[in-house]
Amino acid sequence: SGQVLTSGGSGAAPSWTTISAAPEVTGTATGAIATGGAVVCRSDGNFEAITGVASGLGSGENNYFSGNIDSVTSCKLSDGHIVVIYQKDSDSQAYTKVGTVSGSGKNSTISWSSVETSLGVGSPTNAASKIVMIPLSGSQDAKVAVAYRWSNRLAVKIGRITGSGTTKECEFGSGIYMEHGGQNYPVGDFDICWTGSSRYIMACFARVGGSTRWNVSRVVVPSSGYSISVEAKGTDVTSGDWHSNRIVWSPDENKALCFATNSSGIVKMSIATPTSNATNVTGEWSLNTSSQPASPSDHEEGACVYDTSSNKILYAYTQENVRHICGFVITMSGTNQPSKGSLLTKTDFGTNTTDEFDYLSMAYDSDNNKINIQCHNKTTSAYKHIIGSISGTSFSGTLYDLDSSSPRDGGGTVNDYGNGLFAHTFNKGSSSSALKFYQLPSSNLTTGNFVGFASAGVSNGQTVTVKVTGNTLTTSGLTPGIQYFVGGDGTLSTTAYSEAEVKAGIALASNKLLIRQ
Repeated sequence: SGQVLTSGGSGAAPSWTTISAAPEVTGTATGAIATGGAVVCRSDGNFEAITGVASGLGSGENNYFSGNIDSVTSCKLSDGHIVVIYQKDSDSQAYTKVGTVSGSGKNSTISWSSVETSLGVGSPTNAASKIVMIPLSGSQDAKVAVAYRWSNRLAVKIGRITGSGTTKECEFGSGIYMEHGGQNYPVGDFDICWTGSSRYIMACFARVGGSTRWNVSRVVVPSSGYSISVEAKGTDVTSGDWHSNRIVWSPDENKALCFATNSSGIVKMSIATPTSNATNVTGEWSLNTSSQPASPSDHEEGACVYDTSSNKILYAYTQENVRHICGFVITMSGTNQPSKGSLLTKTDFGTNTTDEFDYLSMAYDSDNNKINIQCHNKTTSAYKHIIGSISGTSFSGTLYDLDSSSPRDGGGTVNDYGNGLFAHTFNKGSSSSALKFYQLPSSNLTTGNFVGFASAGVSNGQTVTVKVTGNTLTTSGLTPGIQYFVGGDGTLSTTAYSEAEVKAGIALASNKLLIRQ
């Protein structure tokens, strides 16, 4: 310790003040703070512990089936249950499992039920070569809707969770075909969406039997129960050979924006409005031009998502021949032609290479206003994902690794589980399937609010003493001579938190940190 001369103010003599060799500050705790816990200053001047979750890509794979699968997707219900649905190569049938999440952030894990439930599609041709599953809400809360091909026709069922413990399962009610007017034709690509309180499941699909068509239809989901019996009501958008059918619901417009790609690679848009006795369709507008054609190949279809913060839609597709990811940001305007921004290129998506991509899937997290795009790098046979956001009519994303252990080519999806947590499902080959978690950064730590480390644990409302710069923290597991940072979850790390670079100090020993910001 030492001393400094301190002014006594006007007309008063100065005095000597002792400097502490272990600097500390005190404040009132908001919430409990543990001994040695990292502390930040709130806007009201009180101190609180750093709270956050471990962000980034988790290491766990949460295997739900050992064997080859083709199509797979998952969703999280409002009651916390996880449902995964997948098609087995062995019998071409679709099966579901129910899981329960424990832990948090990227370190979340899933305990799967021991019961594997068949969707009940029998074994017709292409029974489940594509599966779309979405969570329902409102009066149908904690249920799922599943769309699939039944004898090559498009069918929809509702599932609910039954059982308890390790015997929980997803039980399905009776389903219904989505073709309107009693038509009985095979379908190609398809997609569905949920309209919320109006209780419609809407479908956008290509009719490939008879006279080829681009169709949009809807079914009414009952206010209770889980069986659908009311005939679908829909209409033809236009004739022709179509693929890459997608649909997304806009809660701001109370309309759906539908997409389909023709044989020349031109992506068309149309607006669909469900009513009590019909599905009304307005317009047919081109999204891209012949100089930016979308790929007509299977597994290279487009993907879309609705951004609730900007009230805009991101549509991305794989460009023909070069197989680069490109797309547009779209703004709806009632039943008028939607407006679009300039063509987004591989630079906007962070894929600045000559590599080719397929198997696009998108999810949007409204808690952080971020979009996650899962994709498969055909060139390196590795799964990747893109994290980005919409600004105006632009999109900016960064490419990250997802799985590079020579995964098997096959369908996979990314789904939003809320609070910045995404679930990535994909096929890893004959021995395993994977559901990996990716957590967006989430913390109360900023670049300017870090104070130091609590010298002793306190409860809410008590006075907390915090060690600050120049003091030392006793901990464990350090490497002497290494700079440490404060992580978004309050732990010490040799790498800075992605959202706020905050230095914690230098390790003097394996158990001692010199606090130095």
